Parts: sequence; C-alpha cells; structure tokens
Amino acid sequence: MSEPTWSNAAKRHKILLVDDEAPVRRVLKRILESEGFVCREADSAHRALELLEAEEFSLVLLDIQMPGQSGLQLLPLLSERFHDLAVIMATVEDDRKVAEQALQDGAYGYVTKPFQRNEIIINVMAALERRRLNRTSRDNKALLESKVRERTAALSRLASLQRQAIDISIRFIGLMPHDWAAGVVQALANIGAFLGADRGYLIEFSPDDQGAAITHEWHGPGIPPHPAMPREAMLDDKLPWLARQIRAGQVVHLPNIAQAPPEARPEMDYFSLPTMQSLVVVPMLRQDHLTGLIGFEAIHQASVWPEEIISLLQLMGNIFVNSLERQHLERERAAMHAKLLQSEKLAAIGQLAAGVAHEINTPIGFISSNLVSLQKYTQRLVDFIQAQATALDQLHDTAITAPLAVARKNGKIDYITGDIQELIMESLDGANKVKEIVQDLKNFARADEKEPVPADINTCLDNTLAMVRNELKYKATVKREFSELPDLLCFPRKLGQAFTNLLVNAAQAIESHGEIIVRTWQENEAILVAIADTGSGIAEENLLKIFDPFFTTKEVGQGTGLGLSITHDIITKAHHGEITVTSELGRGTTFTVRLPLGTTKTSLSSNNPCQDKL
Repeated sequence: MSEPTWSNAAKRHKILLVDDEAPVRRVLKRILESEGFVCREADSAHRALELLEAEEFSLVLLDIQMPGQSGLQLLPLLSERFHDLAVIMATVEDDRKVAEQALQDGAYGYVTKPFQRNEIIINVMAALERRRLNRTSRDNKALLESKVRERTAALSRLASLQRQAIDISIRFIGLMPHDWAAGVVQALANIGAFLGADRGYLIEFSPDDQGAAITHEWHGPGIPPHPAMPREAMLDDKLPWLARQIRAGQVVHLPNIAQAPPEARPEMDYFSLPTMQSLVVVPMLRQDHLTGLIGFEAIHQASVWPEEIISLLQLMGNIFVNSLERQHLERERAAMHAKLLQSEKLAAIGQLAAGVAHEINTPIGFISSNLVSLQKYTQRLVDFIQAQATALDQLHDTAITAPLAVARKNGKIDYITGDIQELIMESLDGANKVKEIVQDLKNFARADEKEPVPADINTCLDNTLAMVRNELKYKATVKREFSELPDLLCFPRKLGQAFTNLLVNAAQAIESHGEIIVRTWQENEAILVAIADTGSGIAEENLLKIFDPFFTTKEVGQGTGLGLSITHDIITKAHHGEITVTSELGRGTTFTVRLPLGTTKTSLSSNNPCQDKL
C-alpha cells in the first residue's frame, strides 16, 4: 500500500481532538493518523486547555456541543490565547447555522457528523495551509514593519548627518587659520557623537607622502588619547594592509576588529586593544592623491555603520580636504607676505647698517691712527723721563734732586709711565674690534645678490659667528671643526642668514650654559655643515613641523615661527640643497645642511625663489 498523499507534510503537525464522546475521537484519530498526523485527545474544554498549555499543536478539531464549557464558548478563548492555532469545528446537520457563526468567530472550518474521510482530510489540510499563510503574512508584515522602522531611522540618521555635514562645511568656510585646529576637533566630536564612536582622529601625510602623523584628535569622556597609533609613522611600513586599502581610495570598516582578515595582522597588533571593538577609516583624497585619513573607533560596544553613513563620511573627508587645502593656501600666502615683510626689514636694516658702517668707519680710522701715533709719542716721553732721572741721579745735588723726587712720587710718574702703554694697547684692541664689527656690518649690508658667486663656506661661517657672538657668548662655548673645503658657488649673504637662524636657535635651546659645535666637511660632490647644540632638544611630534611657516614652540610674542622656514627655503630652493634634523629630548639637536658642488650659475639664478624675497 502506497504512503498517504499528505504524509510528509502531516508529520510536521500535531492535532488535538476535543470531543466528550470517545467513539467520535477514535474515528477522527484513525482517519488522521492514517494520513501521518500525530493526534492527542481531550474529553473536555478544561482538559483541552491543559494540553494546549503543555504542548504545541497546529490544529484543534473541536466539538461544538459539549457538557460544561461548550466548543462555542472555548473558541474565543483559543483565538485570544493561541494565535497560531487553527480550529475546525465539528457539528451535526442541524448545527449548520451555529457552525457558520463559529466561522465568523475565528474558526478555520467545520466538518459534519457523521464524518466523511475526505471531508475531514480536505478541511484539515485547508486549515493548516491557511494557518501557514496567516503565519507567513504576519511574519512578512512584522518584517516589513521592522524594515520600515529601520529605514526610517536610517533616513533620519542620514538626514541628521547631512545637516551636520552642511553645518561643518559652512563653519569651515568662515574659519580663520588660527581657529582651524579647534574647528577640526569640534567636527570630529560632533561626528563621533553621532556615530556613537568613542574616539576620532585626523591623520595627515607629509608632503613627500612618506610619513603620517595624527594632527587632530577627539576622545569621549573617560577615553584616553590613542595609545597605539604613533604620532609619527611610516604608514606603509607600520600598517601595510591599511595603507593599501586607503591608497586605493577604499573605506576600511571593521565592525568587529577581532574578525579582520589574516593579512591585516600588523594592523591588529597595532589596534587590538582590550577595549576596542570597531573601526572605520575614511581616506581623504585630493585629485586622486591621498593626503590623509579620518578614523573613528568604538570602544564600549561594537558598531556596524550603514553604507549610507560611510558614504557621508567620505563626503566629510572631502570637506576636510578642501578646508585643509584652503588653510594651506592661506598659510602659504601669509608666509609669503611675512617673508616679504622680513625681506623689507632686512633691506632696511641693511641700508641702516651700511650707513652706520660708513659713518663709524671714518672716525674710527682717525682714532686708530691717532692711537698709533700717541703710542709712539708716549714711548718717547717715557724714554725721556727715564733718561732725565738717570742724569739727575748723577748730579749728587740733593737741593735739586730731592724736590724732583718728591714731585715724581706724588705725581705717580713711575706708575703712569708703566700703565700708559697698556692703556693705549687696550684702546687699540678696542678700536680694532670696532673695525671688525664695522666690517661685519658692511658684509651684512652688502647689496642683494642677484647672481651667485664662489665663496668659502668656512669664511661665511666665521663671519656669521662674528655677527652673532653676543647672542652666543653668554649661552654656549662655540667649537669650530672646519675641514678644508673648495669654494662653493652660492649666495653668501643668504647662506649667512640661514646659518644665523640655526645658530641663534641653538643658543635659545640652551637653558643655562652649553656647547655649540659647528662642523664642516666634504662628502662626495657636496659640502656639509652640521650645527649641533647641547640644548633641550625637539619633541618627536614636532620634528616634521619645524620647517612649516609660523610653527613655533616658543611663547606668544617670543618668535614668529619663520626663521627655520626661511632657512629651509634658502637651502633647498635657492641652493638646491638639503637640510635635515635629528634631536633627542634633554640631549640636544643637530641640523645638517648639504650643499651640492655641481650647481651652475645659470641653474641657481634661474631657479632662485628666494631672490629679492629673503
């Protein structure tokens, strides 16, 4: 005998037969079990409720007429308490109107007594199918409502972030350069709070695209600054997987940082802190060139940020890039303006120095010449006084010599004749030092160099050291370690200005008294100059910024932040050279200048952005 048609479907369903007559229940059970259904029996409404509370049923076949609580009375209770339960009412021919009323009250169908096999099976299968469709419809409705709520919430979040993006963009347009850093931190705070993140940061790449540094950071209450990301890092070496993703313009979104791909192991070693849960990193691109990135981290709980939020974060990245570019252009404009003012000041000082040198040179020449003559004359007078004293001693006439001896003693003639030459020598030394200062002023006041000339770098350094001797002598002992060098085609006055800035910086870095070592040597086709001090050193996070215009660690009013920027331009742009710095906090700093020997007059003159500006 073949297996019943509905056997496989029936095995998934359990049916409760509720009738006060046992023969009726046996008939129904035999019919249904022959089709593969699992059946349980209840002889009353009370027993039916007990079984329904204890077990899960798909369908109840319920007799309308039962002693005690009837099927009609039980039906509303079943509909209220068991929403997924299908109910079929069993009735006799005379109960048809009652059965129809039961259908209106929630019954799935009815069968009449005496029961027909096919009628029972068809009604049961129809009720179960209707039950399935109702459940599916209800689940779909709940799912749709859930998706509508999620989508509504997502659209609300998106609209909120769009408003924030517009607000941030408007604020950035009006930001002055000195307010930009605070504006970036505030923007990171606003976006981070919206995302439910706990920490956010802006990382900028160095102009040569080799180094990266956290330049701005926000962290929520109780969250410390980022403990893993270094303030200065070679991104491709430290974070190769992350670098590849962001250099390709891709957003890195790790809802669960512990489930990052295996190739991101270096990144996980960097970021896998006991408290970090999620990470999103958005590249900042300017004309397809990576300039930096924005990162947000969730610390307290994992966060999955939707695609539309990620897209708007990319828009925020573009806003940051555009604002950053505007700030850079503004800084460059301000730097050029400041350098022009500096140039005008130097020109004015040069003219003043030239006038002072000219005015001092003539009288100091007279003074020096007269001192030399005076030295000769006084020596003759001293010689005459000594000869006269000898002659008087030979007279042996106390009447003559005694008054002269008293006058000689009272007038301290012996002391004067011994001291007068020393006084004249000191005066001559002073006059010579004035001459040296005048010469230094004349060198400083020399007209702007339109064309490079061959010069001895050691001499250039000597002249510079002479100019700044007063700045250095109270702070440091200067040690020269000069090697023999060939002449260099250069702009000596500009190099003197660059060396002046480096030497003055070295002196200012020394708190009490230290040492400054100035060393020169030739290496291959270049001349190298190293200026080292034993000062306080430069913090690591500032090393990449020290050549930026207006960057200074001094107190307000103590420095313009232009000295090293001008020095960098003189070395790199005017002379095609290089300048590097190494430093250790508490130990000192060394600036090393490399000046190529192979430059020509044409190349230096035609590519001299410092000309007439420094």
